[in-house]
Amino acid sequence: SFDNKNHKTAEVYDILDIIERRRTNYVKSLEYYLKALKLKELQNDSINLGRSYHNIATLFNSQKKYSKAEVYMQKAMALRFKYNDSVKYAKSVNLYGYIKYKLNDVDSALFYYNKAKRFFNTNYRVADVNRKIAFIHIDNLEYNKALTVYEENLNLFTNNNLIERKGRTLLKLAHVYIKLKQYNKAILRLNKAEKIALLTQDKDLLFNIFFSRYQIELNKKKYIYKCMGFPWTLDALQIEVCFKLQYVS
Repeated sequence: SFDNKNHKTAEVYDILDIIERRRTNYVKSLEYYLKALKLKELQNDSINLGRSYHNIATLFNSQKKYSKAEVYMQKAMALRFKYNDSVKYAKSVNLYGYIKYKLNDVDSALFYYNKAKRFFNTNYRVADVNRKIAFIHIDNLEYNKALTVYEENLNLFTNNNLIERKGRTLLKLAHVYIKLKQYNKAILRLNKAEKIALLTQDKDLLFNIFFSRYQIELNKKKYIYKCMGFPWTLDALQIEVCFKLQYVS
């Protein structure tokens, strides 16, 4: 039938637009997106229209055309909410939060990020949103709020035995405590993160732990006294030293 043919053609356009977007050929990608959108509008295919609006918003977001992205994401959210597709709705709301942040509307960004959290049904998606929320709080110098969000992630990773992500979150907590000049609390988190780094042999995490300790000592007006070897060579970073620190006499 005519409708079935249009449906299949729209599916082909959807595949082609994704391919072109991944190639960063945004002009061609938008061309396919709009062709798919037109066919879906002819079919009054509201469910798949939501997908098209979301994809077009994503494309404009990739191009940093945030005002255009905002318009299409508003349309996507309306349709996805209407058809009670909670996960896809949450994805649109989450990206809309980012778009609002890039448009310098921080309050709206936080509102939509928190709204997305309520609709996501998996811990890793909630944790990803929390990371963005914490970044905004740190950017606004709201360090205690950032700590609360990171602690929520730490509990998620602990309860789900995601040990590597737990280590990374402990490092983020330490960084916030360093900003607050609460160095003892920072060191406590770094010590816990180090145990995980050694267990998982996470070289990048271990380097950042040692560098954070160096920052703490530097902030406390100490200085680098001597270098010692890491438990293993950090080939990728070309760094094979950790910091041994001593008070200025």
